[in-house]
Order: sequence, then structure tokens, then C-alpha cells
Amino acid sequence: FYNASDPDDLGNVSYSIMGSASSAFDKSNITWELLIDAGNNTIPYIIRNENRIPEAMIVTHPHLDHIVGIDWVAQSYVHLNDYKKKYPLYTTLPCWETIKNSFHQLRDIIEFHELEPAVKTRIEEVPEIFVTAYPVFHGDSGFGASLLLFEHQTGENTFSKAVITGDMLVPLLREKDFKEIAHASVIYIDSNNRFPYPVSSHGSFTAKDPVTDKQGNFLTEWKQNLTVAMLLAPHLQQPYNSGIHNYFEEFIRENKNIDHMVFSISDLLRITKIPSVNLVHYSGNEDLKMHQQKIMNDEELEQWANDVMAIEHIDSKIHVPKTGNIFQWI
Repeated sequence: FYNASDPDDLGNVSYSIMGSASSAFDKSNITWELLIDAGNNTIPYIIRNENRIPEAMIVTHPHLDHIVGIDWVAQSYVHLNDYKKKYPLYTTLPCWETIKNSFHQLRDIIEFHELEPAVKTRIEEVPEIFVTAYPVFHGDSGFGASLLLFEHQTGENTFSKAVITGDMLVPLLREKDFKEIAHASVIYIDSNNRFPYPVSSHGSFTAKDPVTDKQGNFLTEWKQNLTVAMLLAPHLQQPYNSGIHNYFEEFIRENKNIDHMVFSISDLLRITKIPSVNLVHYSGNEDLKMHQQKIMNDEELEQWANDVMAIEHIDSKIHVPKTGNIFQWI
């Protein structure tokens, strides 16, 4: 994570979903590419590897380390199309409002496609791919932050499903949304810490304290002053929007308080039982500073997380991918 000896790690907040002309993937076989977020070093990495403009971009939230590369991609796309086509970008309305207010030059070159909460949307540039955005809380400035459920249509009524969370502290899901993402075969999930430190605005693998094995004190103290309204505030900064407000009205009916919300990866997996789990974005800095627990390397983190799964009788298999790893989805 941000390894000074490997600058490509700076691009670890971005993903690509790529179509290949053959089952043996090679960059020369790429037929289409969707870029999820455009973080630090993402653009140099793409130039050195695929060296092509992704057909469209999907953005999880508007923090700079996830959007800094949008301008380069969009400017390159419109230039290659003689300024006759705008660049397609899919995200939530609060996220787009923040992006365009931060980068005014994007207003005239982005073709904005709104992702309404829990509404399945076809990616027009790659028609066999659908995406559904589900709201999450990632701090007060995480306007419109979402986890994304991607679906690849494999038959008339059959889909292969994968989840990418982006940065996340608390998923803001209704009961039926948990059931929907439970159909995914794999999840790539923000795992900044092993143990809870919610002030970081990132979730942790477990909600338990490493010493007492009970709910961590930092989480307990943070929740004492937490309200549902505080969690929803970053999503409700705009004037009334029926799609957004209807979703949260239903969410509030199910979650009048925070008692049943999910505050860790292990709790999310206990509900969804997604079989394959990829932990990304791990730093361990708060584990060391706040919990006096060592920062683990990839192999140690993977073993530790799988041990936790075994102790808690959760069948999900944990993996820790490295920056640049390529996985076959279907």
C-alpha cells in the first residue's frame, strides 16, 4: 500500500473491467475496457500497459485520489473523436455535482449518466455490462459514495455478478439490497484497517478489539454520537430528487437507529456469504498507531483474515491481490 519502492501501488484505488477476444488474456486481445475510478498513477499505468482509452468510466465517489485522472481520459477521448463526442461517465448525481464543481473544464466534455440508488443501469458503450450503485458512508465529504454491483449478461436471463466497493465505512443498504449483492461470486472491498478506527472514514475487517475480542472502543465511542441522519447527509445535499429520496425513505423505515447496521467486512460477509473476497487498499497504519498491532504484509494479512473467517464460521475465502493483478471474471 503506497509502497515507496513500487510507484504503481499509487494506482491501487482504480480498477479496469476488460473484455478479451480470447480466453487467454493479453493486452493485444482487449476489445473493450471500463475504468472504475481514476486514482493516483492510474493514467501512467494505463499508458504503459493497455495504452488505450477506456470506453467509459464509472466513479464510486468524488475524493481526489479517485478522480484525479478523469480529465486526462476525457480530454484524450474527445480529442481522438475530433470533439464530436463527449466522454461517458457513470456515477451518482451528488458525486457528479462535486466533480464538475471541482473540474469546471469537464462540464463540456463529459456525457453524464446518472446512477440512481439501487437502479440497474446498462452501460451503453458495453451493452452486456450492467451496473447498480448502492449508497455507502465514507465520511462527511463522500458525496454520493457508492459500492457497485456489476453484472455481465451471459445468457438471455443469466448474469455473472461482481461487487466493487470503493472506499467505505458503512454500507447504507436495505434488506433486499443485501440479498441482491449476495448473488455476487466475488467482491473487491476496501480494507484499510484490520481493527476499527472509524475516524479514518474507512471500514475495518473486524469490528472487534484485538485484545478484548469485543466491539472495539473506538467504534463504540464513535457510535455513541452517531445518528442515521449523519450517515445520510452526504447523499442529500442536492434539491429533492425522487430516486435518491425514495431510496433513503425506505432505508430509514428499516433502520430507525444504527443498531443493525454493518460496521465491518466480516459482518458484511456473514450476511451476504459472497464466496470470493479480495481485500484492497490495506495500509494498517491505524492498526499500528491506535491498536499497537503490527502492519502485515500481503501473505500475513491473507492468512490472518482467513483465520478470522474460520473462527467466525464464515465460508468466504479471502485473497489479497497485488496492484496490477488480472483475474478472470467469467
